[in-house]
Parts: sequence; C-alpha cells; structure tokens
Amino acid sequence: EEIAVEEMDWAYHVNVEPSSGANCKPWSQELLNDFLSDLYGGAKDISKPLFRFHLIDNMADGSSVMILNVDHAVGDGISMIGLLMSLYDEGKVVVPRAPCAKRPAKPSVFQK
Repeated sequence: EEIAVEEMDWAYHVNVEPSSGANCKPWSQELLNDFLSDLYGGAKDISKPLFRFHLIDNMADGSSVMILNVDHAVGDGISMIGLLMSLYDEGKVVVPRAPCAKRPAKPSVFQK
C-alpha cells in the first residue's frame, strides 16, 4: 500500500536520539553498541513502513552517526548497498557483483 508523503509519521521515521543520561553526556561506543543491539533485536511495527532513521549527533569523539534501519522485506543486502551508495556518492554508482560461473551449454533436443 502506497502512503502519501503528507501522511508519513516523520516523528516515527526520523529520530534524533538524545544525548545519554540526565547530564547530556556524549554517546560512548559501548552505549552505541547497546542501542544498535536493542534496535535490531526488537520487533518492528508492521502497521508502518519498515524503515527508520536514527541520528546521534553527540558521540564522545565528536562525530555523528546516522543509522538507517530497514527491514529485510524492503531489500536485500546488495540492493540496499546500491541504494545507500547512490544517496551519498557522487557520479555513477557501480555495485560490485560476484562473477557468474559459465555453465556448459546443454545439447538441445532440436540439435542433430
């Protein structure tokens, strides 16, 4: 079922995660790992589109982290890599693919 952009629940789909603790301490790598574990281990609400963005803009090292959580029903690993690379990279995106092994042609029943 297609949902119009105007009907999207953006507060659900785009989350700016608060700094950790009551003192707004920066996120540690350990806290980020725990967050990711909970995020990917939990059940998804199938009444809503199966994707969510999470932004953490206060890591202890000064960096930011953007997490895109997409259910596997939306796309497999290779297709999602291609999608994300097209969002962030300039120019044409070439998604690497495993080479196909050539199989010998089977004789046709119509060949003499």
